[in-house]
Amino acid sequence: MSRTALDWEAPPALPSSHYIDNRIYTDAAIFREEETKIFARTWRFCCHESELPESGDFRTATIAGKPIALLRGNDGRVRAFYNACPHRGAQLLRDPAGNARSITCLFHRWTFDIHGNCTAISRPAGFEHCDLDAGDCGLRAVRTVTHLGLVFCNLDDDAPPFEAAVGNALESVAPVLAGPLEVFHFHRAVLPTNWKLWVATNIDVYHTFLHIINRRTSMKSKGWWEREMLLYPGGHSATAPVGIAYKKARSLTLPDMKPSELRISNLFPDIMVNIRASVMRIDSLNPLGPDCVEVECRGVGVRGETDEDRQIRIADHNMFWGPFGRNLPEDAIASVAQMRTMREGSSRYCLIARDWKGAPAITEEPLRHYYAEWSRRMGRPYHDPFCGG
Repeated sequence: MSRTALDWEAPPALPSSHYIDNRIYTDAAIFREEETKIFARTWRFCCHESELPESGDFRTATIAGKPIALLRGNDGRVRAFYNACPHRGAQLLRDPAGNARSITCLFHRWTFDIHGNCTAISRPAGFEHCDLDAGDCGLRAVRTVTHLGLVFCNLDDDAPPFEAAVGNALESVAPVLAGPLEVFHFHRAVLPTNWKLWVATNIDVYHTFLHIINRRTSMKSKGWWEREMLLYPGGHSATAPVGIAYKKARSLTLPDMKPSELRISNLFPDIMVNIRASVMRIDSLNPLGPDCVEVECRGVGVRGETDEDRQIRIADHNMFWGPFGRNLPEDAIASVAQMRTMREGSSRYCLIARDWKGAPAITEEPLRHYYAEWSRRMGRPYHDPFCGG
């Protein structure tokens, strides 16, 4: 029997854990809540330490809409600060990356060192009446930790420490990350879709059907459909290491990787570490609104390798994950296609109902696991975010 229009607006006849109310992707109020309840309270990946190799090197970033600056200090430590002058709030560092011996505010010429200390106030005598001096005016620090070369920040001073929040979720990729690595590729793409749809594409192994190159190669590999999906507290997940029948298995591999191996780890809410034998991809997001997200993609290889090896690694990366590669644009097309129907209200619910039976690798349990953490943090069930309203 065909469903009527009214039927399509009703929840599916499934357990509530097995479907999503698509308003979690489109509602502006929910997005504003996500900024305060998720983005501002979780450990956010900002860069790889190789992107700040020298003292004074900096990168700017945005967390929960707030401008952040990351700097390598004279002591080698990477620190992060709100990218705002404590005097009148002007943004201090306006380039995406660079090197600074010191930082000078364009507005009133206050200066700061690369450790965040205020070193000079222009015409300081005018502040003597209120006993304000440079020592009171350092930059506002942001909690920062460097783990396996990955630099994370957290705006919440009361959030659990990084080790407790992440636990063992990086265990399968840790031996690779521990090697001498560096970022050789970086690009951003702004997509007209909700940030969670991009994340769900990365987590959803079932979406391998999307990719032409996967349908022709890896989907035919022995064991591809029996891959073990690993779930960790906090909404994190991973794909256990698995062999893939690449057309040409690469002898050029990353540390601890086999020539035909794949490993993936996903950290809640938005970080993916995807390793294919010879090259690593790291995704992170800057959500700009309920229907707009900036995706940052990094390609990672071995630090200090020969030019010949680097060119091979770049070619391997670009075949799949470069802006003109095979897989990455297809992921973008799929997530944008979802948002188009959801934004216009023609798709009220989506299903995450596949289980482990038959083909464990294409279960949607990791998605249910992810959205359960989203619901816990938001205080809204993903299947009914307005609780009947």
